[in-house]
Amino acid sequence: MARDLFAAVQQALGDLYLLLREGRKQGRIDSRRMEALPELFAHEAGTDPQTVTDQLVTGGLCAVGSPVFDVQGQAIGFVHYEADQPLVLNDERTSLAAVSRPPILFTPASDLLGSLQDPPTGKRLALPWIGIVHANGLRKEVAEYFGLKGQAAIEIADVVPGAPADKAGLKAGMIIVKANGQQLERGDDPRELPMILNRQILRMKIGDVVKLTVLTAKGEPEKDFPVKLEEMPDRPSHAARYYAEDLGFVVRESVFMDTYLRRLPADAGGVVVAAIRPQGPAQTAKLEGGDLIVEINGQTVKNLATFRQFYDEARTAKPRDAVVLVVLRDGRNQTLRIEPPQ
Repeated sequence: MARDLFAAVQQALGDLYLLLREGRKQGRIDSRRMEALPELFAHEAGTDPQTVTDQLVTGGLCAVGSPVFDVQGQAIGFVHYEADQPLVLNDERTSLAAVSRPPILFTPASDLLGSLQDPPTGKRLALPWIGIVHANGLRKEVAEYFGLKGQAAIEIADVVPGAPADKAGLKAGMIIVKANGQQLERGDDPRELPMILNRQILRMKIGDVVKLTVLTAKGEPEKDFPVKLEEMPDRPSHAARYYAEDLGFVVRESVFMDTYLRRLPADAGGVVVAAIRPQGPAQTAKLEGGDLIVEINGQTVKNLATFRQFYDEARTAKPRDAVVLVVLRDGRNQTLRIEPPQ
């Protein structure tokens, strides 16, 4: 049904484009009024009519939210928001921004097809992963050293033990050169390559197999590694939260990546600072987002439930006393004293 809906929308947009084009040719749309638009826009924008005509016809992508068509009149995407573009066409403050500074980027329809064809069901969204948490796109000179001239490549820096990539035999130092038999999609910068590959994997399903072609060492033949995708561990967006309103900060349950990236045991415990209210007591005490709170008033924090228990007890019994936290930051424990508002 979702696929039929997308096809219907795509066809309707294409038909609208063709109708406008044919209507002008056959005289059903006033060509004089259409031809007068560039001169009007040019006067308002302080530029010449030919520049506006080029932007309207070939150079720009109209306004935010506009559909984008190919030369056959098929809808292939839409213009997304850019920083200096208005969200509505009738904004008096930037009435001609779409003409004087036309957007040049758009979101392709392929980025939306997956969601339209397989819409959410109301359950928590499960995403696939392979378990490569650190990787680097090779710069031109490094790629050429490995005999990969003119080819995008990604060097694996870290593989999570027990993750799909580890089960498939992938190791740190190996270089990925293809995915499912196709050369890796290029970006504007080598640092973008791991993100582009990760986005490609996120479009797949849990249980799918992605075939990664890898160079294990310089001068060695390329080797294929089939990797069966598994469900990604809980993400921060899934974690339960608690708002310590009077002291002005939010904490959340610790998830897998919180402990893994800090090189801590999976059962290390603690809660992560998720947000801090500006000018609040927590900010004054130099508490920072991402801090891992491991103690509160000398008591060990195992999880969100114990933190909430100890915090509520402290604030109820002695509301005017400071709350002393021990946080793990940059690999070191720091002690912070948060004075409550008096």
